[in-house]
Amino acid sequence: MSEIVFTKKLPVKKEYDVIVCGGGVAGVSAAVSAAKRGKSCLLVEKSTILGGLATLGLINLFVPMCNGNGKQIIFGCCGSGYQSFAVAFRERGRNDSFPRRIRTRG
Repeated sequence: MSEIVFTKKLPVKKEYDVIVCGGGVAGVSAAVSAAKRGKSCLLVEKSTILGGLATLGLINLFVPMCNGNGKQIIFGCCGSGYQSFAVAFRERGRNDSFPRRIRTRG
């Protein structure tokens, strides 16, 4: 096979500062980080849900982001997302699913 040539004109409907291909954990983190910095961002995902293997692989256990002694060692999007989940669970009266350190945070 020597080569395949494909040409097609596509109209530009919108321009973005950042385009992220892949809505897995890293892609979502990249898109959120860009948006927090004021960039216009397009997140493109081939499947019907975000999260990559973490959701499509039906992984339902996320280890606490600490060193095993209660000291947080992972921060950023992942840490703030975990905090958001803890708040959502607390609002629904499901405090038992998160470590004590997370549960007691504001």
